[in-house]
Amino acid sequence: GKAFKGSNTSSLGLIAIKPDGSGHEWAVEVAGVSEPNNPDGIRVTSMQMDNNGALYVFGTFAKSITLGNATYTPPQGSFLTRHGFVAKLNAQRQWESVKILNLSEIPGVNDIYIETFALARASTGEIYLSGIFKGKLTLSPLSPLGPLSIESSTRQLFVIQLGSDLSEKSATQ
Repeated sequence: GKAFKGSNTSSLGLIAIKPDGSGHEWAVEVAGVSEPNNPDGIRVTSMQMDNNGALYVFGTFAKSITLGNATYTPPQGSFLTRHGFVAKLNAQRQWESVKILNLSEIPGVNDIYIETFALARASTGEIYLSGIFKGKLTLSPLSPLGPLSIESSTRQLFVIQLGSDLSEKSATQ
């Protein structure tokens, strides 16, 4: 990925760049972001490419995130809440799948928190996400099997296992 300044100097954009077989490069905007030190901004923690040329992007955002033509705006708590996201950009440069790690308050805990660390891809194609959270962490859009959700009143490490299509497999804390 590479950050660049647009014509509006108060904002940044983040792009994914990949060389193709002829030596040229293609670039796709990952998300429109505000300045990195702004709490409303998007922070990309990790990106990995698979053997088929798909790019997986993992990070956090506040308020909303736009990937391609879709904007995701999870519900906000009583204060500014950051949320996590993982997205798959296929080799044809289309956003194929997006999962939001929606963070919400739990009774008695109002200082919820999320920090994303790493995205790892196993040789089997499965995706592993890790980070720290406090509150209730739910993946959305929800799977047909129901929500994959974990909850903690203290900061806890999380590991989420997803399929290569970002389908839910498991979550531990």
